[in-house]
Amino acid sequence: MLRHWLGDRNVNPPAATQTGTLSEYDQDRYTPGGWAQWYSLASSGYLYTPASCAAGEACKLVVALHGCLSDNTFVGDRFARESHLNEYADTNHLVILYPQTDISLLRLNPQGCWDWWGYTGGDYAQKSAPQMRTIMNEVHALGG
Repeated sequence: MLRHWLGDRNVNPPAATQTGTLSEYDQDRYTPGGWAQWYSLASSGYLYTPASCAAGEACKLVVALHGCLSDNTFVGDRFARESHLNEYADTNHLVILYPQTDISLLRLNPQGCWDWWGYTGGDYAQKSAPQMRTIMNEVHALGG
């Protein structure tokens, strides 16, 4: 995947251990209406920042979406810590954004899936969908 995005010669092997910082951020502030749970989103997400990026080096952004049953309700921050994206981020100057869904019985989403069937509305597969707008608000806040 990284070779496709960055080109074959531009991908460095992963670091042996993570050297950056995994932080939690407020997802509510980026959600239309300010209440993430309304759209089956968690109130917080995760951001991994390599030390080089924190020091001001130019870095690219990768948005990593978890699968069903893999949000912070089910696995905590394990996807953000153990997906092995962070080790590649450290050696390839990548910031990794890990937005999070949440379970919602109101939205008929008991497994915390991203909306791929329309539980947030008819525009679920378009840029105007609330989950996609939330992610793009997060991306823009990071300067992307």
